Amino acid sequence: MRALQGFEKLNSLIKAYQLPVEGIILLDEDNVIGEYHYADDKPRNIYSHTKSYLSLAIGIARDFGLISLDDRLVDSFSTSGTVYDSKIDDIRLADLLKMASGFGKPYLMSANRRSGTQSVDYVSYMLEKDIIDTPGTRFVYSSADSILAMKMLEKAVNEPVGVFIYKHIFSKLSQGWPIWEHDMYGTPVGCGGMQMTLRDMSKLGQVYLKRGKYHDTVIVSEDWIKLSSSKQIETKDKEDVWHCGYGYQFWMCPYENAFRADGKYGQLTVVFPDSGFVFGIQCPENGNFAVVKKFLHEEFFTQI
Repeated sequence: MRALQGFEKLNSLIKAYQLPVEGIILLDEDNVIGEYHYADDKPRNIYSHTKSYLSLAIGIARDFGLISLDDRLVDSFSTSGTVYDSKIDDIRLADLLKMASGFGKPYLMSANRRSGTQSVDYVSYMLEKDIIDTPGTRFVYSSADSILAMKMLEKAVNEPVGVFIYKHIFSKLSQGWPIWEHDMYGTPVGCGGMQMTLRDMSKLGQVYLKRGKYHDTVIVSEDWIKLSSSKQIETKDKEDVWHCGYGYQFWMCPYENAFRADGKYGQLTVVFPDSGFVFGIQCPENGNFAVVKKFLHEEFFTQI
């Protein structure tokens, strides 16, 4: 199996070059094929990898008929008496999921949230902003889009959204209830702050590899797997080979039909449907992930 051979080579390179990596894992639809750890194996912040869990949760709610990609942001909240840019009326859930809300700037990123930027009410904070682009037309990576999508999901499921996600994802994937950043209203933020072990984090990839199933349990429809993991918008960045399109809270990869959940500093779950495997990696905040990324691209992903 070329993937396993490449995985073993990658392990050797990580040790030989002392690359800043905490752990790597290789899985097929149901099993762990290989796993190495270079630091304590414990839950850690997976940052924006969290966004792909949000996508899965929205897909499940969509399967239940509770939410639609065409749902408008403003219809999820009471805006009576609120003065806001009228173009906000055009923002739909699909626009938020593909990072094309139209706000045109990155809002509510980690540093902003930690400093207390409008920490009481993120929705009101965003409704105060101007719309720069026509919603749905230009990719601008922004945590605010994911936060607003999570707020729409919570309104749609009519229960604490953490309860919904636990029932339909975490419990079925035997992931327990992870430490997760919440806003002041008690809603988990859709953009990041979830803590998971490498193996638990990578289970999401198995669901996508198996077209919506985890072992024999149906988690989400195959239709949502295809939609969310397909390119929905361009991500123009000629400097980065991995910026080759974005789906619904998933990044596309420059390898045939591959896509990934991607968290800051190198918290990745990469799905290779054609080859039938999932690769996961976790890296420390104080390492140079650019070096790791170069090894992954040149010595592993392009070789299998």
